[in-house]
Amino acid sequence: MTKRVDAEKLIGLIFGLIGVFFVVMGVVFMAVCSDRLPQVFTAEVWLNDPPDELALPIVGVVFAAIGAFFAAMGGGFLLYARHRRLLQEELERYGTRVTGTVAEIYIDRSVRVNGRSPLRIMVQVQHPFTGMTQVVRGPRVWQTSLSVGDPAEVLFDPQDEKKHVVLLPGEENA
Repeated sequence: MTKRVDAEKLIGLIFGLIGVFFVVMGVVFMAVCSDRLPQVFTAEVWLNDPPDELALPIVGVVFAAIGAFFAAMGGGFLLYARHRRLLQEELERYGTRVTGTVAEIYIDRSVRVNGRSPLRIMVQVQHPFTGMTQVVRGPRVWQTSLSVGDPAEVLFDPQDEKKHVVLLPGEENA
């Protein structure tokens, strides 16, 4: 079985690396001209045309700001992926396992990667605590052997009735 790539983790790593690269380049530019760096943040420089010697510190500040933005975005993606993984691990340990049936498989057009959209699997299950029949949304997958009517397991959190994870048979869940 091939291991599924976690898209949020991959995007987080890419954004984080780009962010670190830009921050390092910005710091290098600012360090090269550290004597002129305070002039970038003064008002009198911006009232006149900035001289050419301020171009490098300005580039350094811009690079560092862009890098900080990309690093923050990458960190957000990584935290989201970690949160999902920890939730699944917690529910596998302490959650209530219920078997439901696949109610719908559709193409999730809200996401496009290389012109393709993933599949989204909806599972109809009876909630173990409320007793109500509900349809829960499964993870995005690029391919599946499931069809409508097949069984699928759902893990529910006994402490919070809204937290759940859909486990798809034969597929690596992230």
